Amino acid sequence: MSTDNQKYQFKTIRELLCDSHSGEIFKIPAYQRQYTWTIEQEIQELIDDIKFQTQNGVTYYLGSLVTCVNKGKTQDVIDGQQRLTTLWLLLQCLKTQYDQKIDIADGVLRFDEVRDSANTFLKKIEHLKNNEFLSLQENHPAFSLLKAFNGIKELLSIDNLNSFVEGLLDRTQVLCLQLPEQTDVSLFFERMNDRGEQMEEVDLIKARLMEILFKAGYQTHNAEIIWSACQNMNSFVQSSFLSAHKSETQHLGEIIFGEKHIDFKLKDHDERIFPKREPSDTQQRNEKSLSWNDYLKVGNTTEEQTAGIKDKFIAITDFPHLLVHVLGIFKQFRYEENKLIPLTTNRLYKQFEDIFDFKNVKDGSRAKDVMDFLRLLLRCRYLLDTFLIKSFVSNNNRENWILRHFRKDQTNGNEIELFNTTKYDLENKKDSVKIIRLILSLLHCSFTSREYKNWLDCVLRWLNNDYKLNSFLETLSEQKSSNFSEFLERYSDFLRKLAFLIFYLPANSSDTIREWASDPNSDLQNFICPLLDYANVTRFHLNYIDYLIYEKYSKDEGMNFFGVHDSSIKLSSFRYSTSRTSVDHFIPQNPRKEEKELWQLHDELVKEDYMDGLVNLSLMSPNQNSRHLNDEPSTKSSVITKKNNDELPYSLKTQILAYKIKELEKDGSDQLMRKIPIAWKELQKQFKKLISEDSERIQDFP
Repeated sequence: MSTDNQKYQFKTIRELLCDSHSGEIFKIPAYQRQYTWTIEQEIQELIDDIKFQTQNGVTYYLGSLVTCVNKGKTQDVIDGQQRLTTLWLLLQCLKTQYDQKIDIADGVLRFDEVRDSANTFLKKIEHLKNNEFLSLQENHPAFSLLKAFNGIKELLSIDNLNSFVEGLLDRTQVLCLQLPEQTDVSLFFERMNDRGEQMEEVDLIKARLMEILFKAGYQTHNAEIIWSACQNMNSFVQSSFLSAHKSETQHLGEIIFGEKHIDFKLKDHDERIFPKREPSDTQQRNEKSLSWNDYLKVGNTTEEQTAGIKDKFIAITDFPHLLVHVLGIFKQFRYEENKLIPLTTNRLYKQFEDIFDFKNVKDGSRAKDVMDFLRLLLRCRYLLDTFLIKSFVSNNNRENWILRHFRKDQTNGNEIELFNTTKYDLENKKDSVKIIRLILSLLHCSFTSREYKNWLDCVLRWLNNDYKLNSFLETLSEQKSSNFSEFLERYSDFLRKLAFLIFYLPANSSDTIREWASDPNSDLQNFICPLLDYANVTRFHLNYIDYLIYEKYSKDEGMNFFGVHDSSIKLSSFRYSTSRTSVDHFIPQNPRKEEKELWQLHDELVKEDYMDGLVNLSLMSPNQNSRHLNDEPSTKSSVITKKNNDELPYSLKTQILAYKIKELEKDGSDQLMRKIPIAWKELQKQFKKLISEDSERIQDFP
């Protein structure tokens, strides 16, 4: 898998470092930093990943290794030296300390001559025998290597060590990139450091896609700008086109987004986006494949380019996972293939290789596919920015979930406008924007891992499939249109249905909701299961209950929360948070030894199946939970009902339980323990009624 002047290849660890390898010698140049990986973090994670990822014959893609040919078969390690050194130490430890039959290639790893003492250590460690230790002073250049080696020895007390070694050598692969000899390595290294990230698979994917376009006779400049704009996840995608010093980039932005940079006007047939290359075009780069020097110089958004654009936010996903989502949608649209792809990034390069045929990149035959994918990528990124929440962290470190879109100001630069309540909402007594923001934050805060954002996949699929949205994306700036307001209502209904499905579906049903999202007009009854087993309450279920409480009572704030008559419960200040991750037992699971009455209450709730059920569980932040650890109900209630505007508000359900205890205490605290089981039974009925009403009402949604 190579081109004229650069080589890409997946290699197993056996091929990379053992006697069966190609005879290459890897040298750590002098400009590389010292070895810094620690046992407690990186090395532990590496060993755990290899152990679990290679089970059942699965291939584990560890990452990338970037090298540059030096002299003979010596290759300077440009990126990945920490990982490579750790793998070498791991193999040496398995060989010398655990008698594993591993034929490590002699001298396959070395440091630059200026670190000769470290090289001496490498030679000595290669020939260590069992129970033989090397003692070094902390200031010795090889001290960190020795510390890692000894730490690895302790970590390798793994059951079935032979299976681990097999997975390490033959099922763990590294994506190797060999730079051409003419590469300006210092520039390359500098650029990678400026970006603050390793050379990842996304960079290799980008290079391959650009090469396909180039081989088919297309200019790649615009394509690279689009890719880099999409990759800058913590700012609006339009920002990257508003370079202060590159008028051609601004012009490209106006072609795609209109004069105000708010609409989406990218057409499939627009040849201005991907123009053909003239025979005399200097972009031919000597009629060879893209060089890495060229790749690094073109299309990367800099701080200078986005200066003065104050639109920084925290995205709800990252670029590699966005690529996975877009690739799945692309497969569905392009090939009418309904088979869902996993939302994991550990095989990202391979997934792209299968679709775009990287092995035959030179013929440029997949250029149309590449252009269609880039259009879809830009569209999905635009939809993500425009119609999904973003987190703006305020000075008090609060997460603020906001729906915002970008708009270029004609007078003084750029501004960000909010989706406020529309005229349609006011006239029809709707609150679509508030519902959209609330449900999106509910979903995001319930499923924080990027690997499990099936709901995001559903939303992106729905947005791309909504034909009415497609019809007026070009005129989004004209929000007075009734179409836009109707879309917001339709969008909020879709999100309600999506959350409803997740609530009622059994565990491990993520593919089911993604299938439904591809055809959201299908009957919900075909997807839902019997009423939730409340013995298996998840973070999402508890967050969903908060939503039902909010939706039902927000118009009558403080009037009647399940018999709790206290206007101090403020629904308007409630918000979901990624920090609210700890499931709390309001009546503690393990009361203190001296709390005999509390133990009696505990036993009764267990008997009635309330202890670990819906009624007694709620979400808190870890700090809030530790503050209340094993507290008796009155103490917990008094803290929760105390007003503190500077901290994360408690969940609505937690507040209801706290005020319920406060209400029960009005008749005297001596009877509290006796009253709680009765109150909890009534609350259970109320929560089930709330869910039942939701189940009936959802069927009436269009």
